[in-house]
Amino acid sequence: MKTRRQYQNPNYSTIVTTINEIRQSSVKLQDQLLKIKELYQEKISNDELKNKQFEIMVEELQRYKNNFVFETVQKRIYLELIAINDRLEDFLKLMNDDLSKDEIIQHLTSFQKQLMQILINQGVDQIYTDSDRFDPKNQEAVDVVKTEKPEEDQLINEVVAKGFIYDNKKILRPEKVVVKMYSNQIKKEV
Repeated sequence: MKTRRQYQNPNYSTIVTTINEIRQSSVKLQDQLLKIKELYQEKISNDELKNKQFEIMVEELQRYKNNFVFETVQKRIYLELIAINDRLEDFLKLMNDDLSKDEIIQHLTSFQKQLMQILINQGVDQIYTDSDRFDPKNQEAVDVVKTEKPEEDQLINEVVAKGFIYDNKKILRPEKVVVKMYSNQIKKEV
């Protein structure tokens, strides 16, 4: 029998060592990839959990906001409106009796004061102007009357409806006024 002679590369041991190192590195790399995959899946699970918790928190905040608005604003207004309704019912019962004009005026004045107090409680106040001149920031001219006197130009002739402001900043309704306009200006504008 003939035996084969094996040819051995002089670098054989180096190649085998390199192959073994590559196999070990591959095993380490696979382990690291598995760990990365596990971490990634854990991160996704945590993110989903955070998203669910965030959604729950948003819902709770919305419920709190709705309840807060009701408790701090709406409920007070409703209770004050109910009190007004009670006063109106009492007044209507009194109307069955023969009330004098003065008694009716007294009841209506009291009723008007109660309404104004409700507005004040909600941060609404009447607009008060220091000047008798038209102020377009707080007033709306609903009509114009002619005047022959130039010094009366832009003076308020009449207040048609009171104006109201919220929180001393936001105009809810400007004061509606009739303004005097010097007649020469009226002719120029036409």
